[in-house]
Amino acid sequence: MTNNIRNIVNLTITVDDTNYTKKALIEFAKKTKTEPGCISFEFYQYKQNEKKIILLESFQDNKAMQEHLNTEHTQTFFTKNTVSVDSIETINALI
Repeated sequence: MTNNIRNIVNLTITVDDTNYTKKALIEFAKKTKTEPGCISFEFYQYKQNEKKIILLESFQDNKAMQEHLNTEHTQTFFTKNTVSVDSIETINALI
């Protein structure tokens, strides 16, 4: 069993300009993927509702996750208020 942190984060785009937010999500992901301890960080968009986004994120451990949350790019992204966090679910691999 590993100490990896894996989350499913459900987001909703809260502005009318979804293209602006999608570009911001891409930049946010690029920066996050360079962080030490980041295993994966990917956004997916629902086909039925373009304002609904799922983030699948995985970090080596809780320390790496906390460091991610404290980075400038994470803080900057969430102060723009272009998404709301609907839920965060921590998951474990079965195998």
